[in-house]
Amino acid sequence: MGKVRTSYTAKEKLAAISYAEAHGNRAAGRKFGCNEACVRLWRKLKPSLLRQKKKPTG
Repeated sequence: MGKVRTSYTAKEKLAAISYAEAHGNRAAGRKFGCNEACVRLWRKLKPSLLRQKKKPTG
């Protein structure tokens, strides 16, 4: 069986980006449970992640 797809919130992505800027994409991928390509993509999308408004839950 394959791996289950995981979705990450903008907050989690920004945390991974911060870690990647200090330690590298591969290390961030290992720490946050995704691959290096995801972290690389999130780093490209950082400006749009910062602009996202928080959506109320519930």
